[in-house]
Amino acid sequence: MPGPVEYKLNILEQFQCVGEKCPQNCCRGPWSITLSPEMAARWQAETDKPELAESMEAVETTGNKEYITKKNRSTQQCILLSDEGLCNIQSRYGTEYMPEVCVRFPRFTRTSLHFELKSAWLSCPEIARLALLEQESGGLLCSADATSPIGTSNSMPLDTYSQAVHWLSKVTPAILALRKYRLGIRLYSIAWFCGRIYQCLQRAGGLDQDLVRQLKKYKNQVYETNLRIKQKKLRPDPCNAVNYWKAIASLIRQLKIRHALIELEKSDLWRTLNTEITNAAGYSTLYAKLTKHSEPANTWLQAHCRQILENYLQLVFVNAGFPWDPEGKNHAATFLFCIIPFSIVLLLCWMLYEQAAEITPAQLLTLIYTVEAKATHNNVIYDTLAADPGKYALHQYADVFIDLA
Repeated sequence: MPGPVEYKLNILEQFQCVGEKCPQNCCRGPWSITLSPEMAARWQAETDKPELAESMEAVETTGNKEYITKKNRSTQQCILLSDEGLCNIQSRYGTEYMPEVCVRFPRFTRTSLHFELKSAWLSCPEIARLALLEQESGGLLCSADATSPIGTSNSMPLDTYSQAVHWLSKVTPAILALRKYRLGIRLYSIAWFCGRIYQCLQRAGGLDQDLVRQLKKYKNQVYETNLRIKQKKLRPDPCNAVNYWKAIASLIRQLKIRHALIELEKSDLWRTLNTEITNAAGYSTLYAKLTKHSEPANTWLQAHCRQILENYLQLVFVNAGFPWDPEGKNHAATFLFCIIPFSIVLLLCWMLYEQAAEITPAQLLTLIYTVEAKATHNNVIYDTLAADPGKYALHQYADVFIDLA
């Protein structure tokens, strides 16, 4: 049996940490830094570097006999950080004495049965700049086997979950490549397929044949979706849309996402999303106010920042293992884990456009790495979804994604 196909983010070789010049500080997160037993022994053995051996006082051993750096009680950050937020180990002794996870970040490797990915997190501003500003869409990833598109396979697996991986691995990149359609239209189709597949996985018997026929004719699905939108036969349900964007606003508060570019308290859109609704008419009124802000901002983004959004979405999906290695074998949950930060970025863009009447590529980039740092290195989104499994039935409210740029 052949081994997994290897894919790599193209810009990994170009990446170099910019250190003090970086607008973010990745070391300041509430991380638990693991130190390998070999590195711990090396710290203790360096008698000519007494400060290094003393650094072991900042390390504790867990029940699994792992070495974990302690956290500052007031900041909950690694205790080895200086007051400037820089690593004392790196500044004194260089990268060769740093824990492996610190040296590797923002790089990471994701491996499944048929796939190995070497990539990097978009919470790093330099990775975001190289991947989103410098790369043409479709050129983000390279493979040792150029004949093997991401996640595809010609053989049909037997179990339902593997069938889901098979089909979504084929149609997701193919739908995203249909760039003559707006991004929201393509996301609607992917979400609808994810929801229907989730529905099939909840019952025995495999994917139903009607769904398989639709998956085989995914181009027709996207074309018909676009046609129905043009004919105004398909529009986001105001109740679904308002509840979705209210949930996005709630996550912005929960994750404490703030940016100097946007004054939330002065935003009419922010106030609108924090308005209580008491009847059905209220949803229609609020959704009309929402689209008053979203539509001109989306038009601007499509004209000036479309390439960044295309690259962002492609890399977010792949980094999260969608669709070939979804979290907990749940494609719907992993799709939402990707789309929710994307939606947060868009909502912030709409408010920025409301206040400044433009969004520059550089501004969009800062919003992306700010949101990624807050939203993707924790379990807040997955925990929120697990508390309401009904959200996995994406096909029942896929219309809300039509508004996504």
